[in-house]
Formats: sequence, structure tokens, C-alpha cells
Amino acid sequence: MVATNYCSSSSTTQKSVEKPPLPRNQTNLAGLYNQGATCYLNALIQTLCFTPEFRENLFRLSAEDLNFVPLSSTAAITTTNQNLSPKVRKIPVELQRLFAKLLLLNEQACSSTKLTDSFGWTAENAVLTFQHQDIHECNKIVFQAIEDSLIRTKEGDLIKNLYRGTTVNCTQCKKCKSTHKVSEDYYDLPIIVQGCSNLEQSLANTFQFSEDLTGDNQYRCSTCQSLCDAEKTCKIRRLPPILTLSLQRFTWDLKTGKRIKKTTRYDFPFEIDLKSYCEDTLKDTNYELFAVAIHKGTPYSGHYYAYIKDIDHIGAWTRPLNKQAPKERITRSTASAKKASGIIVIDPVQESNEEEKRMMIETIKTIISSICDKNNPFAKTNAILEANTDNSWRSNRSNRKYGTFLKFLRDHPKIFELTSDNQSVRIRHEAIDEDVMDVDEPLNNGDDDDNQMDTTTPVDDQNEDEHWFCFDDSSVTCVTKQMIEKHFTQNECAYMLFYRNMNLRRKSTKISDNHHHQTNGISQCFIPQWLVDEIDELNRVLAKQRLIICICLVYREVYENIQNQFLTTIYPGEWFQVIEGRLNVNNQESILPAPFGEHTLDKRQNVNDFMLTLEGLFGQSCTFYVAKKLKSGQFHGISELSVCVNDTTLGKTDLYTYRNIIVFEKVDMLKSVLFGEDYEPIMLKVVFALSDEQPSTSLKKDFLRYIPKCVTIKELKQQLFNEYYQIGNDSLSSPKTNEKQQQTLRQIRLGKLNLEEKNERRKFREFKEAEESHTIWDIGLRDNDTIGIDNRQTFTQSKWKDAALSTNTTSKLCLTIRNAYDDKKMTQTYASNTSIGEVKLVAVSAFGLSINIDECRLHLDDDTDEALLPLYDNQTVDQINFRNETNLCLKPGQALYEEDFLLFIQSDFEPSPLEIVVNQNIKLNELIKRIKMKLRINPEDDYYLCTSTWCNDEGDKLNDFEQSLQTNNLKHGSRLQLVAGSIPPKNHVRLKLSRIIRKYTTPKAAIHTKPFYELEAIDGNFELPNTAQFHVLRERIATMLHDTKACERIRLYEIGEDGQPKSIIHEPTAVTLKQKKVSDLDSSAFEILPHAENLGKKDLLINLVYSKVDDNNQYFEHLLELHWPLKENIIAKYEYLYDHVQRKIISYIRNNLQYSPVISRQSSANNNSNDRNLKLTLARYFPDTAKWKIIDPPISTNPNQNKKGGSGKGSTTVQVNLRNQPISITDLCTIGVLEGEKLTIADFETAYDRDKQKQIELDQDKKRTQRSQNRADNDLNNNTSNNSDGTSKRGRSPQRALKIEVDDFYSVP
Repeated sequence: MVATNYCSSSSTTQKSVEKPPLPRNQTNLAGLYNQGATCYLNALIQTLCFTPEFRENLFRLSAEDLNFVPLSSTAAITTTNQNLSPKVRKIPVELQRLFAKLLLLNEQACSSTKLTDSFGWTAENAVLTFQHQDIHECNKIVFQAIEDSLIRTKEGDLIKNLYRGTTVNCTQCKKCKSTHKVSEDYYDLPIIVQGCSNLEQSLANTFQFSEDLTGDNQYRCSTCQSLCDAEKTCKIRRLPPILTLSLQRFTWDLKTGKRIKKTTRYDFPFEIDLKSYCEDTLKDTNYELFAVAIHKGTPYSGHYYAYIKDIDHIGAWTRPLNKQAPKERITRSTASAKKASGIIVIDPVQESNEEEKRMMIETIKTIISSICDKNNPFAKTNAILEANTDNSWRSNRSNRKYGTFLKFLRDHPKIFELTSDNQSVRIRHEAIDEDVMDVDEPLNNGDDDDNQMDTTTPVDDQNEDEHWFCFDDSSVTCVTKQMIEKHFTQNECAYMLFYRNMNLRRKSTKISDNHHHQTNGISQCFIPQWLVDEIDELNRVLAKQRLIICICLVYREVYENIQNQFLTTIYPGEWFQVIEGRLNVNNQESILPAPFGEHTLDKRQNVNDFMLTLEGLFGQSCTFYVAKKLKSGQFHGISELSVCVNDTTLGKTDLYTYRNIIVFEKVDMLKSVLFGEDYEPIMLKVVFALSDEQPSTSLKKDFLRYIPKCVTIKELKQQLFNEYYQIGNDSLSSPKTNEKQQQTLRQIRLGKLNLEEKNERRKFREFKEAEESHTIWDIGLRDNDTIGIDNRQTFTQSKWKDAALSTNTTSKLCLTIRNAYDDKKMTQTYASNTSIGEVKLVAVSAFGLSINIDECRLHLDDDTDEALLPLYDNQTVDQINFRNETNLCLKPGQALYEEDFLLFIQSDFEPSPLEIVVNQNIKLNELIKRIKMKLRINPEDDYYLCTSTWCNDEGDKLNDFEQSLQTNNLKHGSRLQLVAGSIPPKNHVRLKLSRIIRKYTTPKAAIHTKPFYELEAIDGNFELPNTAQFHVLRERIATMLHDTKACERIRLYEIGEDGQPKSIIHEPTAVTLKQKKVSDLDSSAFEILPHAENLGKKDLLINLVYSKVDDNNQYFEHLLELHWPLKENIIAKYEYLYDHVQRKIISYIRNNLQYSPVISRQSSANNNSNDRNLKLTLARYFPDTAKWKIIDPPISTNPNQNKKGGSGKGSTTVQVNLRNQPISITDLCTIGVLEGEKLTIADFETAYDRDKQKQIELDQDKKRTQRSQNRADNDLNNNTSNNSDGTSKRGRSPQRALKIEVDDFYSVP
């Protein structure tokens, strides 16, 4: 049991530490993480990394060669032109970095994200990393990208020098015997698998056998100048140092029309002589296999991994176990016999034991390293090991396997050093950084032959042909040649073979002789120093993270102790008084004396041990009871804490739930106390509305009742009835009253009373007869609830209020107050009508604090949101909404009174919210001023307040500046945000205005297209009431222009999302900004017209384009504006439009055109009837599609034409509203006008329209292609149903081409 001063640590939690990546496994090699479907790239990168010639030549490129400045370097790259920064050759840089990580970084797997980012495979085209690709195709593309990235460097021919070979095709004419030779370079040789059983047969079919060109396949001889029979052969002229062979396992099945995979057996040798396939002059034709790319799956999906030979012995190769071999008990004699006969001995049990022994040694080393003492006590090391591992030396299992702990340390003298007294142990200095420990030493003495049975010893130079590893994404394991031969066939078959010339054989070297993250011998791999430094820094960070994890594991018990601690308060029995069977707090002192008070316990502690501790503190004669602190402030005894028979812990007792102990020296006072959860008292307020006949003269005026929650409604009614009429208690079980009392009892009713309810019928909810068997807890009665009891015959509704007013319900509450200054606590009983200010005054005096009473305040002491808000000083105790226990906390801060608000202001000036106390009646602008003063903000700067959402985002803006905080819907505890900027007052809007300078079209001749507006923004915003009409805005604009007469010539436009005017604002005199749904900071534009304009609500303003003179002129010549007036209920008919257009065109011809062929053909120029002879065709232009729609006149129909014997008269005309589809005439739409009748769309189309239509079709084709690509991606990502051969039943879209983006380095000097 811990003292009170330690209780604060029980609430602390251990900071979580991010788990670092796993270190390398026993192979000492690193894999690559799969980014989604990058297994093909991972296999290729590992193959390149373990190609020594490629890796070392790549590392020879310095940072200056690649235009790259490492972070650790301060030297700048100089160029011939200082104004131009050189392009970084990103792909070689990231390839160098990834190779260095694979060789040096102490991680189980590395990430290739930076390399793929340098390829251009970013988030925009992430499908490249999540789509299955072909490794052969990837190999060609990666080589091309590396070549392009190394242009004009000293390793610019790296790919060509290592991988480029040459074949020659010889064609000999049988007629003239002339020979024609054509040479061709290759970077990989395609090998035909179909019809061949091994690699030699495929090469012979290609390079040994000749092909006769006869019949339809004759050869055109340049010497004979005719088609002749010929013989064609192919030979290898040049072999590269690294020979790549691509096995063509995927073929096209003509019957099914699908790609299939050939999984027939196909052998390939580990060593091959290619002399018979080459020209005679070629030497050095012996090659050895060093990498195999394996594919498993179907032609459309699958997985790639690689078998790679570690030529330089970088990794630690161990012979893998034969999992299929039957288990055999290997004795010393059989092991020696097999070893003498050359058989490699593999014992799975021995393998498992040695690995477990390694882990044990590593754990002990970690524990000793984490202890700061120079010589670590032997017992302390053993105790920490036992607390953090399962294999402790107290278990029989560890003793049988390793002996005692001291013997285990003595068996490894190269690692552990014991003192002479065997009391301390430390790690030898030379063993601190060693990776391979002396676990191969025998546990007991034996001959040398027996000591060689360890099958996990790394294989060195005695097995040159091995050192094969399987690189499967992040996994790296050891394999043998026999495992590779299994992939001659089956679904997981070889797909690419990588051979290297035997003349390239090199002496075995290692990256490191001691530890995989050291850099000894690093120069043999030519890794640049900047990369070595970078990886060393990463390894230091990883080592630090892993050390933190080890320390956390070692001291896990400390963390568990904190997690299992809980606080318990111990009270003296003298503080309590038994009243009516319950424990009431009646203490004179407010602060618990020692050894009472708060104590920190461990829930894992045994109850009997804890009882011994209590008896030692308080004496054996004391009795200990677990108590629950009620919401009313009283205590209720739950059970007695006593010695248990079994090993029960504190976490399984009532103490862990209720966490209060009362120590009684005398138990005589507890005889009338009812213990147990079922007898927990509920504090109820009782209002009597019974008849006053023979009431009890000794009835208490305090109508508070503490009723056990197990009492039924029927028992409660009987108890209250007997109490009121002073009937004996024996009547509770078997009432023996006179007949009048029995009759009165049947008229009594009991119910829950809610006097605050305005509805008279809902003030009293009577408990029905069926509910009388329920307990008061089950019926829903809780502390501070009010119940009423009345008589059906003598009761009136007004009596409830009178009875409640005459009832004195003053109660007492026991409050526990914690001092936030020093975490001390006090417990005191207060009357329910005591103010918080008085409670605070008593607490300050009891704690002995010398602070001003107005500089501190009380809060609820729990973890709810209400605990953040202080209590008002004028608030009474019974008005506090206690959640569970009656606990308060005294904290520093300004005291709050009746009309005060505490507001939390979040801003960019302070990390934590600003707490400010203000009167709720101050205005909003005054609050903003005070906040600026508190935060020391310039008063001239614009800021406004808005509410804060639960995720700290901006909510509703507060803009009623001249009203109080309550009017702005603020309350006590509101959270606000102070935001830079300004907002308009309530019911006001601000408008952004721009002036139209000019309108133009692109191209200029295409006047029928949507025009572009050149706008000039007006400084400042126009602030207007939202009830203002648009003519007010016109007047403000005219005033700004200093031209009051321009008011009627101003045209207003609405601005669209593209920043261009989209429609004209029609503003009848009755329309306001609010009715037009104008929002704050909406954008509008205006234009000064040469004439006055008044557009009605339904009027339309249409752009007319007129006259295409001849076929050579592809565009319209004239642009006019037509004001088409329409009334509210008038349909936009064709006749109305045609009439207005015709009059507008004729007026334009007369007034603006010098020559009018229409008017000149008339007999009389002044005859208005001749104007009607001008025949026009109208068409609506749609700029989004660049298409025209002819506006046809209405169609006349005869309703009787289908009736038998119809007269054919009475035809009607179908009227079409041109505002609706398909014409959809709107403001600023374009209508083309041409003279003539029955014109077609082709007559209206221009060259611009045809060009734009072609562009739209191209865009649609691109979208269709993209949709097809998306469907293909979904096929790969979704689990669609497949056929029996693994292919999808759904039709496949073309696979996205694999590509790598490379900068242009050809122009780099």
C-alpha cells in the first residue's frame, strides 16, 4: 500500500513508442516491400543489386556526376552557366540509395517508394504500382531509363557494356551462292519454350539448324535480281558479360483466343558452353547461372520472385532443413559415421534448440546492456529475465535444457564475464558488437566430431556452388540448387534466366566481417561515402528505437504496476453516525488525519496480505467495511472486508468497485445498518396531499426520506400512510387497522411528481396497481426525485402546489473537495441550500490557502465535459448536477456570479484556448475588443468570432454586433474561434463588383460563340442590407461613377464559377437582395449601356447573329441584341419570337446597312406590308457542343383526320414553349438568323463549329479509353469470378502500358 503522495502517479500512462522495423534475419540480407503489385520490380532490383559488375559500376558514379548534392555535403555543384541549375539524375541516385540500403541498412525489408517516384509512378498514376506487369517488359524499360539517365556520364555505356550482344542472320542463295549477312543487337535473348524440353534444344533450334526459304517463302536475291531458293542460318556474334534469357512461356491459343501459360518441364543447366551456337571466332563462351526469375499464376495475374546466387558472399547462407524428410533420431555415433561418409547431418530438433539458445543469449545481453551498473548483480539480471521471458530458470524446462543460470553463463565465456565471487556479470567488450555468438560450443565436453553437428553454422568457402537465396518481396530465405530444379516445371516455373561469363569469377568478399550494419570492408563494394554516412545515420536511429523498445520490454513490470493501481480512501468510523439504518457523515474535522486518507493499492494484491497491512495500521480489533459514496453525499455499507479462504485478489472484491473503506473500532453501532447493494438508500422528496383528519402531531417537517431501493411501491405506500396517520410499524407486514383506515388506505394513491411541468395532467404520474409489486429502483426512482401521496376523494389539483410550498426539504450533502494546488482533500457536510461561495470559503480556510476568494472557483471533480465549467458562487449545493459521487475540485481562476459567462476562445496567437469571464449582457463587439486586449492584438485589425464544432472547425459566424451575447445564442462554456477578417453585420451582405471593359470572341470572327468579358475589379466591397432592392445597388454604382444619370443605363450580371458573367439580373422594383438569394461576398458585374434598359422578370435578352453573305464567308457578319418582352403567364411562342426577330432585322437593315437586297426588290420602299415578305430561318446555338438547332414553326394538326367521315376542318396548332427543351432559350443565348426558308444546320455551321466538334469527339474518345482502363483496373483489384484456367469471365480491356519518365539529358553539356 502506497502513501497519498504517490497517488498522482496512478493516473499517468506510459507513452507509446512506435515500433521500429524488424532487423535483418539470419541471412543478413534485406528484402523489398511490395507497394501493391511491384513484385516484378522487386525481383529485378534484387537481381541487379547482386550483379557485382552492375552494382560496382553504378557506385563509381559520384554525386557530382549525377548533379546531386547530399544533405551532408556543403559543396555546391558548379555549372558553366551559373543561371541554370543542373538537372538531378534522379533514377541513378535513387538506385544507388536503394542498393546501399539493401547492403547496409539493418532492416528486414526496404522501401522502393523513392525509386518508383523517380520513375514518375506518383499518386496520379499509382495504377502502375498496383497492376500486374511483365518482368521481361520491365527489364527492357528499366534498362532504357538507366541508359537515358546516364547520358554524358563516365558510365553512359554501362548497360551496353554489360548486357548488349550481337546476333548475325546469314542468308545464302542456292543459285549464285552469294551470302547476305545482317547483324542485330540484343539485350536479352528470347527463348522458345514450346516444343522444347531444355535450354540446349531451344538454342540449337535457333542457332544450329538452318531454315530453307523455298516456295512461297523464297528469298529475293540482290545478285540474281529474282526470287530464289535460299538457306537461312543464325549465329551469335558477340556475347555480353551478363547474358539474359527470356523464356517465352506465354503463348496465344488460336482455338480459345486467349493467352495461355506453358508449364511443361523445361530444364536449364547451372553451367553452359555456348560455343556451338556462336561464330567460330568467338571465345569465352562458358557461362554460369546466377539468377532465376520465377513466375506463378496465370498470364493475366500472378506473382514474381527470384532465386539469386550471392556471388560475393554478402549474406550468411545456411543449408535449409529438408521439411519433407522423415524425422530421424541422430545419435553421436550415427552423426560421426555420416560425417565420415560425406553426408551432411541435419537434425531439426538440434536446429530448433540452437535457435532458441541464440534468442536466450540475445535477451540476456539486452537486459545486461540496459542496466547502468558496471557489474550487474547476478540476482538482479535473473529477476529481470524472469519477469520478461517465459523461459525463466525457475521452470524445470530451462533447467533440463541449459542447467542453472550460472552454468549457462559459464558455458559462454566469450560473451559473458563473471566476477570471482559469481555475484555479478557483464558482457565482454569484444562480444558487444559481434553478430555470431559462441552458441556452437557444446554445453558439456565432448569430442570435436560431435561439436560439428550444428546445421545453422554459416557456410563459407567450402561450398562455392551454393549461397543461393530466395528473394520474395520482403522475405529472404536460403535455398539450394535442388530447390531451383523444382521450378523446371509446374505452375511456379522459371521465367527469366541470368547467366554471367565464367571469366568474371571473383574472389569471395564480404560486406562486413563483424556485424551487418558496420562498414568494415565497405570499399570493396565501391559504395560512395555520402551513402555510407546516410545509412549509418539511419542505423543509429533504428538502434536507438530498438533500444527504447528493449527498455520498455525489460521494465514492463513497472508499467503493469501502474496500470493495476487504483486509489482507495480510508475513513475513520468516528466520522459517521447511524441514523435510521444508514451511515451519515457527521465529522468535526474536514481533512482526514494520517494514516487515513487516500492510498494507492494494487488490484493483484492478495486480500489476506492487505488485511495484515490494515491490521498493522489500525489494530487487530478494528473492523473494515467497504462503502459506496452515494450521489446524495451519504455512505452506504456494501460488505465487510475480511480474510478469505482462497487466494482472492483485491481486483475481485467489492473494494475495487467502490474504493472506500470505513474503519470501525466498535461494531455495536452497526446492528441497525442494512449492508448490501440491494439496501442502498435512495433520497426521495415526499409531498403529502392527504386529508388533515387525525394527522400525526409528531410528524417531522423534513419530508426527505431515504428508502432502500429494494422496497416495493406497495410497501412504500403503506409505510408513508402509517407514518402520516401514526400507525404502528407492525401494520407494514400485517396491518390491523379499523375498517375506516382500511377504506382510507384503498383510496390512497402514490405517484411521481414533477411540479415544473406546465401541463396539469403530467405533473403527477400515478403508479398503477400492476406496478405496486415493482421496486422503487426498477420503477425508475432516483436520488432527489419527488413523489406525491394523496387521497382520490379529497384531493384537488391546487393542493399539490400548496403542499409543495409548505414542505421543508432541506437536506445535507457530504462533499469531498480536492485542492488542485497540492492535491489534498477534505470532506465536509453541508446543507443543501448552502451556496458555492460559502463552500469555497470553508475549503480555502481548511486548506490554509492565502488567496483571494475571487481568484479561485469550484468545479466538478470527474472526467465529464461539465467538469471544465466552474460553478457559480451564488449557486446552491442542491443545484449541482452530480454525475456519480459528490466530489468537487478547487482550482485557480476568476470566480463566476449569476450573470457571468466563461467562454473559451481558440486563436492562432496561443496554443491553448483563452478563458475569459464576461457578463452575459455585454454586446458582441465589446467582447471582441476585450479578446483583442487579452491577446494583445492591434485594435485596428479586423477579426470576428464564430462557433467551434466538435472537431475544432469553424461553425456559425456571429455577426449581431450590437446585441448581447444571449441574443447571439451564446451560453456558459461556449467555445469560439477568433478568425482574421471581417464579416457584415446581421442582415447585411457584401458584394464584389467588377466593371465590364470590353467583350471579345476567340477567334474574333466567331461572333456567335460565347464571348469573353474583360473585367476590372472595383476596390472594396459594397455593403448593403439584404432587404435592399437592386435599384439601391444601381444608385451606389452611379454615385461611385459620379454620374447620377447613369443609374438607368446600368446592366447587372451574375458571375459564374469561371469568373465570367453567366446571366443578367432582372430586377423588378419589388425584388430584394434576400429574395434573389444574394449571399455575402457574391460577385457581380455591371456594364454601362448607351441607352436606358428595364428588363422585366420574364423578359429575355438574346444575342442575334445575322447574314452569311456567301459560301466563302464562313462566319456571321452582324451581332445584335434583342430585348424580347414576355409577360408572367405568356408562353414563349415561336410566332412572338419570329415577329420580334423579323422587326429587329428589318430595322437593322434600314438603319445600319447601306444596301438591302430585300427592300430593293419591293415595288415600294415605304410599303410596310412588303416587310413581311422577308423570310427568315432561326436556329439556336449551343456553345458547349458547338451545334445548331433549327427553331421550327409550330405544326398544324387536324383532330378529325383519323375519324371515319371526318370533315377535315377545325385543325389546331401545337404550341411549344421555347423556354423548355429542346430549344431552351435563356438570357444571353445566341440565335442565328439567315434569310430564306427550309435551311438546314449545315447552312448555319461555321469553320469554328466544325473544328470544335472534332475536338469534342477526340475528348470523348479519350474518356472512353479512360473508362475502359478503369474497368481493367477494377478487374485486377476486385475478386471477379474466374474461369477454370484462372482467367476472368469478364471481357478484358487493354493493359496499361508500363513506362518510366526520364528527363532530357542529351542537351546537358
